[in-house]
Amino acid sequence: MRAHRDSDIGRFRWPVLAMIVALILCLSPAAVMGQGIKDAVNDDPAPEEATEEPFDPVEQSSEWEDAGLIDDQAYESPQFGYTIDWSADWAVDLFYDQPDQDLQPVLSNEDIEQDIIYLLWSGGPDEEAYAIYSGQTANRGGPAGEVEEWTDPDYIEDAWSPDLEVEVLLEDTTRTSAAVLYSVEDPADPDGPVSYTVYQVIELEDGITLYLTFSASEDVAEAAYESWVSDIEIDGAPLDAVFDWSDIEAAM
Repeated sequence: MRAHRDSDIGRFRWPVLAMIVALILCLSPAAVMGQGIKDAVNDDPAPEEATEEPFDPVEQSSEWEDAGLIDDQAYESPQFGYTIDWSADWAVDLFYDQPDQDLQPVLSNEDIEQDIIYLLWSGGPDEEAYAIYSGQTANRGGPAGEVEEWTDPDYIEDAWSPDLEVEVLLEDTTRTSAAVLYSVEDPADPDGPVSYTVYQVIELEDGITLYLTFSASEDVAEAAYESWVSDIEIDGAPLDAVFDWSDIEAAM
């Protein structure tokens, strides 16, 4: 199975991970991850007596298939039935293939009725963007309720890493969807890029709610966002994005 291997986390990955963790925590009926998981991955080594299990691609593939992965460019939610297909510019994000941290890039948790897949966009060397698709039955009172939550200063303070400067740049709501655009900066890295994150919620049929996250640094944001909108299909159709790129560009 083809997938982009993120061998170098790079200058952009950790702020993105902080955003992703915040989103998953707040969208989940129960917490499926912990804030600061990136630090846990890097700073909490296994006990000395532990030995690394040999990589078994057959076992890995079987686990991911059980969680909804059809092949290297297609996924079907095992609990809710929606489908996601992507172009060759996208792949399963193997950064999350860390079983020792209870992480895998394709997850289906029946206890909390949630299905998740993590995808990675690659436009070339050191050009990456990240997307999450999280399906579940719970939401906060429709699209308008999601925007109200995501833009609340208390939510931002509680959910996002205190090491990041987060600003809401744009918000909008339709009958069945809503989105918020954030800018994110790391004060400890003043020369680093500004990154941008979009949270979008879509109400599917049968009471299913699909939460989407898109994150990219400023230098690749346009190309990655346009690919996210046009090269990934949900139930056989391109994403009906709340924001056009022109909206985002004007808000930057």
